[in-house]
Amino acid sequence: MSDLTPKWLHEELSVDEKVDVTAGKLFLSRMPNAFDGRLTELHTLRQKVAKKFRLNIRDVLFCGSGHLGYSLVKDKEFSPDRSDLDLAIVNSRLFYELLEVAAKVSNGYSNRSMFPRVYGEDGSKYFVESAARKGMIHPDYLPTCQTKVEWRDFFREVSNDFQNSFQSVSGVVYASEFFFVQKQTSAVAKKAINR
Repeated sequence: MSDLTPKWLHEELSVDEKVDVTAGKLFLSRMPNAFDGRLTELHTLRQKVAKKFRLNIRDVLFCGSGHLGYSLVKDKEFSPDRSDLDLAIVNSRLFYELLEVAAKVSNGYSNRSMFPRVYGEDGSKYFVESAARKGMIHPDYLPTCQTKVEWRDFFREVSNDFQNSFQSVSGVVYASEFFFVQKQTSAVAKKAINR
C-alpha cells in the first residue's frame, strides 16, 4: 500500500468483506472529503445539478479523489483548488434520455461520424459498450448534438461557480446505484489487492 494512502482508507480496505460492500460504504455512506466543513457549499452544488436535470438531490453523488480525499487510481491526495471534482449522477430517467438522444442523432448508431474518436477508435462502440456493460454515460462521448453542448456549458458554469474550490467540475450519468457501485468497486479492488 502506498505511503500516501490515508490510514482510515487503509483500514477500510483491510476489512475482510466483499469489495463491492466496501465500495458501497466508501461511496454511498461517506461525506465527500472535498466538502469537509462546507455543508452549505455541498448542498448548493447538489441542488444546482439536481435542479438543472430535474433530479432528486440524493441522485447527485461524488467519486474520485474529491470524495475520498485520495485517488485510488492516481495514488495521490486530493488537493483543493488544484484537483477536479467528479460528480456521479445516478438516475435512470436521465440515463435513458441521454441514450435516446444518442440513438436519435446518430440514426440508431448507424451514423458513427457523429461520435468523437475515443483513444483513436470509433467512439460509437465505446459509447454503446459503456452504456450497456457499465450502465454509464460519459457526456463527453455523446454524439455531436445540442444536448452535449448544453451539458458542457452547464458544467463550465458550475466549474466557474466553484473555481475557488476545484480545478473543474464534471459529471457522469449512471443508470442505477448498482452500476455506480460496480464502477467504484473496480478501483477499490485494485487498491485492495495492492495492500
